[in-house]
Amino acid sequence: MMEKFCMITLVAGIVTTVAGVWMFRVSLLDRGLRKKLLKNSVRVRGKIVRFESGTKQDAVTVETSTPVVEYQGRDGQTYELYLPSRLSSKPLTLGSPVPVFYEKGNPGNANEALRMWDVNLRCGICFMVLLFGLGLLFTHYQNTISVDSPPTESQPVDDR
Repeated sequence: MMEKFCMITLVAGIVTTVAGVWMFRVSLLDRGLRKKLLKNSVRVRGKIVRFESGTKQDAVTVETSTPVVEYQGRDGQTYELYLPSRLSSKPLTLGSPVPVFYEKGNPGNANEALRMWDVNLRCGICFMVLLFGLGLLFTHYQNTISVDSPPTESQPVDDR
């Protein structure tokens, strides 16, 4: 029974550690890209010009409404940005102002918000997964030592 537990902790530890390392690395790369974009971005004001309706079919069919933001780049051209669906405390209406960030020299590559909290939260969660996997590997290591090591108590020797 103990050997089965040791095998389970070993496999789970390896899988969780590898997944944690991979997820943490991807999150750090995303964080770096977002910081670079934030540093090299231009902020302009856009406004919602229309809502595009559609249906999304998953387990149930859901009607969707995607806000479309129009903004003007510093080059004088008008661009559109489709906002991702999100929960908001304020309902979005036609004409609502929306801050838009785009890369310097590339006004077509825009984002509606460049928040860092979400990517930092994801990095933290991935780091916790990594630590959990390392904890499982440490548990496996401790269990194998306790099973393989001889007892440390001295036993009386019978001299008959």
